[in-house]
Parts: sequence; C-alpha cells; structure tokens
Amino acid sequence: MTHLDEARLLTLRDGHPETDPAGEAHVAECGPCQVVLERLRGRAASIAGALASLDASHDLEAARAQVLQRVGGGPSEATEVTPLRRRRPRLWGAELGRAAGIILVTATAAAAALPGSPVRRWVQDLVSSEPGPAEAVSAPGTSLAPSARETTGVRLPLSSGPLRVTLLDVGAGGEIHVRWVPGAEAAVFAPVGSRFASGENRIQATVVPGPIRVELPDNLVPVSLEVNGRIYLSKTSQGLEIPGPAAERQAEEIVFQVPGG
Repeated sequence: MTHLDEARLLTLRDGHPETDPAGEAHVAECGPCQVVLERLRGRAASIAGALASLDASHDLEAARAQVLQRVGGGPSEATEVTPLRRRRPRLWGAELGRAAGIILVTATAAAAALPGSPVRRWVQDLVSSEPGPAEAVSAPGTSLAPSARETTGVRLPLSSGPLRVTLLDVGAGGEIHVRWVPGAEAAVFAPVGSRFASGENRIQATVVPGPIRVELPDNLVPVSLEVNGRIYLSKTSQGLEIPGPAAERQAEEIVFQVPGG
C-alpha cells in the first residue's frame, strides 16, 4: 500500500479535506496514516494551548524585575525589556509555524519571570517530545522516543521488498550494527540529534556521531544498506553480499566500521 506523504497529511490536519478527497478516503482505511495524522493534530493542539496560556493576565513589571534580579543586574544596570506580546492562537495552517517561533523566543523569559505560569510546563512538554527541530515522522514510519541510552530511531512496517536503508554523515570510525530480526519491520536507531525520513520501502537517516543500529527483517528481499554513498550490504534471492568494511560477522549480526577511525 502506498501511504500519504507528510504534505498531504498536513493538508488534512489543517481541515481542508475537500482539496484531497482521495487522501481523506485513504486515511479512513489506513491505520499507519491515521496514527501519523492524529500525532500531527495532537502537536498542533499542544502549540495552540501553550499560546492560549499567554493570554492570561500577568504583572509584567514584577516579571521584569525578577528577570533582572536573576541575571544579576540592579536598577542602575537595567536595560529595556520588551514586554511579552500577546498572540491569540489559530489552530491550523501557516499560523502554527509562527506559533512555534513565539514559544521558542519567549520560553526562557516566561519560565524565569513567571514560575507559576503554565507556559513553563507547556514548553517543557513540547521541547522534550521530539529529538529534532523538524517532524520526526514521515508516513508510514513511526518515530521512537529517546531511550535511557540517549538514542532515537524510526520503524517501518513492510509487507514486501525491496527495502533500501541509507545512512548519511557517518563519521570515520563509526560503528554500524546490522541485525537480522524476525517479523516485518525494519528499524534504524542512532544518537539523539540524528534526523530520520521514511517512505514506502525506504529509510534514510542523517546521523550524529555515535553507534548506529540497523534492524532488517530476516525473510525480506531484496534489501540494501548504503552508507555515505557506498553499498555496504545487499541481500537478494540469490544470496547475501557484503562489500562494506565488516569488522565482525555472525549469523544474526554484522558490525561495520567506517574507514578512517
């Protein structure tokens, strides 16, 4: 099944199904796309709720004094502080991008000057919910939250091959652990700060330094792994080829080490 890309899901999220009736019909029958659409709607509602809290009345003079006190300045050293501007949120459309910018600009002052304000909690929830600045989910993949080992990743359900996994910006000496797993899901895990994109039969990751783990369904063909523009692994119905720099090779795992480390 071909899933909807992010642009079409955002159009449906913004309340314009009439512009894409085929997309609306697809989402009604597609579980993975429904999950991604609901996640996008939830994030939009969170941003709008955070901005709504800015409409509450606060003593701006007292807030200003607290900010100056925390940065160590006195009345004689005070500089002009621009009061927080009120913005009334709109739930959908281009206003969401502007809303996210307002939250990032005002978060520090709001948390320091207004400790009782709900903005502090909203901002913490929003910032901690995703590892990067962009949407980490590209249908039909599912983003994974950071674990205790400070890694993040993406899973991709598959019904058949081919599967292409592409890793970019892997530094010299970097280790890539490729594991064959049962089931019908491929996955890539990398240190927090890495960026992921997924689509039909493909996963792409632009990684930051640190260990990388790739999980490949053991019964899926064809499968390929490309690292920095070079094929490291290729599996077809005729067999497995490993042209990449394999440091270790076992029945269920292959460890590659990028040259130059």
